[in-house]
Amino acid sequence: MKIVEISTNGNGKASGGKKDLGSAEKWLLSEENGEVRLATLMKMTAGQQGIAELEEFKSYGSDAEKSYGLDIALNRVFILGNIPLIARGRADKVVIKKLETFDLEIYNKADKREMGANHIETVKAKLAEVLA
Repeated sequence: MKIVEISTNGNGKASGGKKDLGSAEKWLLSEENGEVRLATLMKMTAGQQGIAELEEFKSYGSDAEKSYGLDIALNRVFILGNIPLIARGRADKVVIKKLETFDLEIYNKADKREMGANHIETVKAKLAEVLA
């Protein structure tokens, strides 16, 4: 047995989270057709949606066989950046919808669970770079 200190975010991870991006985050913050996917998604109008097939995440290190988890990871980025997008898993794809405005209340409990401190720092730095 190993005894460790509990971090302040309550998830039990003493390390404060990973310092690298997950596969869904890498996918979201990488370029497609010369533009970062997040920027492309943000340019959609309310009522439009982007659809990402599960296969698209595999080249970014995902071994997911269902989209659950990928949508949560994307939503955590949207929440962290107050970005008016929401992702929902649909078996073998992730649907990302553009919202009129950012509203924290529409996200699920799992989406709202806080990331570790190190991971928040990593994602925020990448968001700042992409949104600049």
